[in-house]
Amino acid sequence: MTTFVTVLLLVASFASVSFAGALPMSSIKEMNLTEDYFHYFAFGSNLLDERIKVQIKGAEFESTGVLTGYRLAFYDEGKRWRGAVASITEDPNSHVWGCVWRVPNSFAAELDKQESGYHRLNVTVKMSSNGSAVECRTYQYSNPERQARPPSPHYKHVIVSGAIEHELPNGYIEMLQKIKDNGYEGPVELDLDVLKELNNGGA
Repeated sequence: MTTFVTVLLLVASFASVSFAGALPMSSIKEMNLTEDYFHYFAFGSNLLDERIKVQIKGAEFESTGVLTGYRLAFYDEGKRWRGAVASITEDPNSHVWGCVWRVPNSFAAELDKQESGYHRLNVTVKMSSNGSAVECRTYQYSNPERQARPPSPHYKHVIVSGAIEHELPNGYIEMLQKIKDNGYEGPVELDLDVLKELNNGGA
């Protein structure tokens, strides 16, 4: 009997300490909301706020960041942009600048859909805002027989505009501006404000 009472007292004591130190329900809800997203590293057209919000309306910009051990490359020809599509490829002597976005998990499937032809890749990005490293989802072009080709002026313009909008390093922006495009002069599928002039034939 004495042992049984002692056990009950210990359980009651533990419970009182646990509940006393427990987080209030409001904090628990805040934690759940905070954790209901993933970090996404954008290096192509999704650098631009207007472009990413076309499909990923819940995306929130967190910081610019740099991914080391990779370089920016353009491959094949995509129907949406009428030119080569951007990807990252392993290169120990290079790096890629981009934007770190917080994307709600509810938009994960939509982002996968937007990145059709790509596969998910987990990378570590150093954020400019505080110098910390963050694990991000990004996307790498999947075609094993890919061929390097130039992007359309439209695609290049969206990428450069996004880099300027989020103040990527000047040297990196200059590198993007020097990328040779394929000279395409017609419209592309996306009717973005930043593309009004190009989609109207430069008028």
